[in-house]
Amino acid sequence: RKALDELGYTLPAHGRRQDSPHPHIPPKYGAKQQFAAGPDKSPALDKAGLKFIQQVVGKFLYLARGVDCTILPALSSLSSQQAEPTETTLQRAHQLLHYLASQEEAILTYSASDM
Repeated sequence: RKALDELGYTLPAHGRRQDSPHPHIPPKYGAKQQFAAGPDKSPALDKAGLKFIQQVVGKFLYLARGVDCTILPALSSLSSQQAEPTETTLQRAHQLLHYLASQEEAILTYSASDM
């Protein structure tokens, strides 16, 4: 929550819960091949947008590796696009932030085994 405040993120007005940290591409059942989406043609972000994407990836990478592995695919996608981010990259970053803001905090509990 503190990291979301540092990034200046607030929940959208609709207040709905986000249950997916990254967009889902539905499979085409019955197709012999599944094709990836074409290249992103949305406009590139300015330097402030680039810095924001880098901050999001940097702040949540430790959380993803150490505590909450559910956000690793989304962070991997963002980090692969952070050199040349576009408006689509920014939308995906906001989806990840909305997911983090609307989910309960992940907690790891270790306990002794009876083995």
